[in-house]
Amino acid sequence: MPTGRPGRPLLAGAAVLGAVLVAVPVLLVSRDRTPENHDSVVADQAGTVLGEDDAEGEAAPYASSTASPSASRSHSESPKVKAHPAAPAPTSSPVSSPTRTTSSKTTKVTTEKKQSKPKKAAKPSLPAYISVSATRVLKAGQTLDAKRARLHMQKDGNLVVYDENNKARWATMTFGSNYQAVFQADGNLVVYTSANRPVWASNTYGHNGSVLKIQEDGNVVIYDNGRAIWASNTQH
Repeated sequence: MPTGRPGRPLLAGAAVLGAVLVAVPVLLVSRDRTPENHDSVVADQAGTVLGEDDAEGEAAPYASSTASPSASRSHSESPKVKAHPAAPAPTSSPVSSPTRTTSSKTTKVTTEKKQSKPKKAAKPSLPAYISVSATRVLKAGQTLDAKRARLHMQKDGNLVVYDENNKARWATMTFGSNYQAVFQADGNLVVYTSANRPVWASNTYGHNGSVLKIQEDGNVVIYDNGRAIWASNTQH
């Protein structure tokens, strides 16, 4: 056998050994890329990003859960993070504000009440007394009205003194239509019919300048120079 060239068996063995040496690194590289090994690497990375106990960096507040590796996952999958559901956006109500609605209603009701119920005019206060000089005529339906008494010529022809409670205190007891009472210049108080005929009189004639007074005590008096010459005697 020549000494400078190896034989075929030796070459074949060398080729097999070379193939084995080449295959071993490839197998090692392939083993590092198995899903099980890859998932552990991804899990380690996920633990860092998702905020484990020792992770206090900027990424920690955004983590919501920690991913766990699974042997059934492929190397292309990444850990899933469960997101919290977003809060529903507030919906605007087409109804007006309750306070504003109540206020407008209250204003409207108040206005309607004021319109439907106008304030009554204040009744004028009556004088404490009334003094009448001649000549004064009271036709049917007319009244001399003081605070505690009123002298009223009724439509039925009767001249009546009423008190503040509308109670009849004195009357001429004359009856007929269109009668009238006259306090004359001679000081006489007379009731006349529609034919101008006297049917009642105070019989105080001859006292010119006399005054007929409805007093504060409810009495009706005829005075001549401060002296009472006739009275209804209705004081109370």
